[in-house]
Amino acid sequence: MTNVLMMVAYAASVVTLAALGVALVRGGRFTPARATLLALIASTLLWIGEAAWRLIVQPVDPTLAVAWAMPAAAITVASVRMLVLAASDATWKARPLTVLTFGVHPAATVMVAAMPELRALVVVANADGSFSYGPAFWVHLVVSYILLGGAALHMYGARARIPVLAKHRPATMIIAWAVPMSVNLMRTFLGQPGSADVTPIGLTLTAGVLYLVVVRGGFADLVPIARAQVFDQLVDAVFVIDARGILVDTNAKARSMVGLDSRPTLALGVSLRDAWPAIADVADLPGEHDVVCHGEPLVLHIATSNLTDQGGRQLGRAIHARDVTQATTQRRELARMHNELARGAEANEQLRAELADQALRDVGTGLHNRRYIMELLPGMVERCEKEEMPLSIVLIDLDHFKDVNDTWGHSVGDRVLAVAARAMQAATPPGLIARFGGEEFIVLLPGMTADEAAVRADAIRAACAAVEVRTREGVITLTASAGVAAAAPGNIDPFALIDAADAALYRAKGADRNRTWVATADEPKT
Repeated sequence: MTNVLMMVAYAASVVTLAALGVALVRGGRFTPARATLLALIASTLLWIGEAAWRLIVQPVDPTLAVAWAMPAAAITVASVRMLVLAASDATWKARPLTVLTFGVHPAATVMVAAMPELRALVVVANADGSFSYGPAFWVHLVVSYILLGGAALHMYGARARIPVLAKHRPATMIIAWAVPMSVNLMRTFLGQPGSADVTPIGLTLTAGVLYLVVVRGGFADLVPIARAQVFDQLVDAVFVIDARGILVDTNAKARSMVGLDSRPTLALGVSLRDAWPAIADVADLPGEHDVVCHGEPLVLHIATSNLTDQGGRQLGRAIHARDVTQATTQRRELARMHNELARGAEANEQLRAELADQALRDVGTGLHNRRYIMELLPGMVERCEKEEMPLSIVLIDLDHFKDVNDTWGHSVGDRVLAVAARAMQAATPPGLIARFGGEEFIVLLPGMTADEAAVRADAIRAACAAVEVRTREGVITLTASAGVAAAAPGNIDPFALIDAADAALYRAKGADRNRTWVATADEPKT
């Protein structure tokens, strides 16, 4: 009955493994991960075939059966080891030397099974007619578990740099191995040589779990050539971190940027902040940043990409860092030159404005000159006509100024003229007084009637009268005469208005000076 149940279990395992193999071959391209998993399925089928044959034949001497079970087990161990490498590193490829190295153990077991002298060391007969495992079997068992233990440690050590960042999968794979390993150890130490072998049935479960992890999890479709031809050839530096910020992968540009050599695994498994704080500081800040890497100032353009599993769960991030130092330096230099040119143009414009203003100013008094008034008048007249307001003009002359020059000299006269100009400027609206010639000044008063302009003229004359210029020979005081003329909107002739103000000034000076005269419509022009 037991044998029947075992045969049913073997048959179910064969069907399961065959289905997995077909799905594996038809499910995608033939990558190392798929190839090694297929090799594991094939070796398990070989082991089942050997175990079923042993169960059917039931040899009295189990030596032959156990001896030929060893190669099947050795091939399974080699397949598991290669699967670990392919699953934990997308760059791994089964090169000829690798296959040769991994084939040493299976080849040795085939040699032991094929040579009678060595096969006799696999199972030995006891004095009571029973059988026990010989030294060759124990060497095979120890080597097998050492190799499997090394593979398990490798997978555990690779948990921080699995390409798709799935942290639960190494533990899942280790648990999957534990089932057949436990069954095998129990059979070895509790059973008899040649007894029914349930180890390959446990391996069927392992193959199913590995299929889900490796194929459905995406490991099987990782193409090793991608790193050499794509990842490591990217012009951007790429730092791959998991959800905890642990560095799990870098490309060649990233390692070069931070001053590491070409070994892909160097510094993996540590915090990005601990390894390269300059990169960690800007990892969450897309855009350009000035950083210092390996003692060299760089300008990096940072971008990030989220890495998710098939369920949409975020597993980590890829940080893309493009070195834009040269382009940014050139751009900044151009911007600096542009700013300097702009400042130069602004300075030139200011100088031009100053020169233009100087051309419209009187050097001695600092007031605007006659030319300025002549350029200002047309616009002022247009404004007064448009806004329907009067325009008044006041002409002011300093009384007896010739006597100042004759008595005190022209240098003192110039000083007196400048002081008087400042006093008159303080008593007039800004920008509306100018030196008209000699000691004569003109004031434009838009919006003022003749009477209002006369009041302003008296205020200007009062400002002149308050002037005192002290010299070593005494104090110089002044008086001034003013002529006022006004025109209503609709009838403003600026040149006639100046002539009228000039005539009024002439009348003020003729009336013993120091007074204001307002021109009237019927007053004769001089």
